[in-house]
Amino acid sequence: MKFYVVIFAFFLSAVFSCHSSKNRNSSFEVLSESASNVLSTRKDSASSYVFRCDSMADITAERQYIRTIWYRPDGSIQAVQDNWRGADRTGVAVSHTGSSDVSVAEQTTDSASVTGTQTKETVSEDSKTDYRLVQGTEWLWVAGAFVLAVAGFGFWKYKKSC
Repeated sequence: MKFYVVIFAFFLSAVFSCHSSKNRNSSFEVLSESASNVLSTRKDSASSYVFRCDSMADITAERQYIRTIWYRPDGSIQAVQDNWRGADRTGVAVSHTGSSDVSVAEQTTDSASVTGTQTKETVSEDSKTDYRLVQGTEWLWVAGAFVLAVAGFGFWKYKKSC
């Protein structure tokens, strides 16, 4: 009777068991890209202005002094004559100089920054569950056990009848 219990337990195990497999593959990829651009412009300009103004003036002054006296028919003095002449000449030179400097500086800075991130995650999951009572090569074990059970039962009946 113990032999029937073993065969029954094996039969229950073969009938109610299932085969399950699970395969999971995952990959994670991050692509990050960053770009920066800086543009700096500087403009310098300088201007210098120099001027000179020269002027010259001539001043001439003339003076003349004449005194003539002639008297007599008894008024006495008979001749006095003074002549005098003078001339002055003056030259004036005026020089006016000056300068002006103008300097202008302009600086411009432009900056741009771009950052991009791309994330890619791939998950592949393969789940396989087989609810057949007996799967694949397990049939060999079931068939072998059945053959052994039949052979054992046949041997037992043969021994009992002898």
